Amino acid sequence: LYRRCDVAVAISPVMRDRLVSLGVSHAQCVPLGVDLDTFHPRHRDASVRARLGVPADGLLLVYAGRLDAEKRPDIVLDAFARLPRELGATLVLVGDGPQRERLAARAAALGNAHVLPFEADRAALARLLASGDIYVSAMAHETFGLSVVEAQACGLPVVGVRAGAMVDRV
Repeated sequence: LYRRCDVAVAISPVMRDRLVSLGVSHAQCVPLGVDLDTFHPRHRDASVRARLGVPADGLLLVYAGRLDAEKRPDIVLDAFARLPRELGATLVLVGDGPQRERLAARAAALGNAHVLPFEADRAALARLLASGDIYVSAMAHETFGLSVVEAQACGLPVVGVRAGAMVDRV
C-alpha cells in the first residue's frame, strides 16, 4: 500500500529507514513537535514535589505513558525498587492502562512511589514533568517517544533502553 502512495510520512528517522528497508523508497521523515511554551523548565513547581512527598534535596523520577505491557512500566518500577533508599528518590508513574491497579499496589507497598491517573491537561502534565529530575522509560518498541521529547523540553535528562525511538530521542 505504501509503495502506491506519492509519499509515505514517518515520524522518526528509524521508522523512515524501516519503510525504506521494506521497499518504500519515497518515505520522508516529518518529526512530531512539542509546544515549547507549555513544556519548559520554567514550569517547575515546588508544590508538585511537596504533594508527592519529595524532600527538598530528594530526587523525583517521572514516567508518563500507557500502563500496559508494551510500554513496560513494570520494568521501570522494578528498577526503581532496586535503588538504595538513602538516595532519597521518589517515582511517579502517570497514566492509565491494564497494569494500573497492579502497579499502584506495588507502588504503595514501596512507599516512595506513586501511580497517578492519565493527565489530559497538557499544562498540568508539563508542570509535573518540569518538577521532576529524571525522566525514566523502558519502552523498547517506541516508534516516536513523544513523552520523552516533552520531558526533554522540560529540561529533564532521560534514562531509557537502547532501542526503538529512544535511540533517536536520547
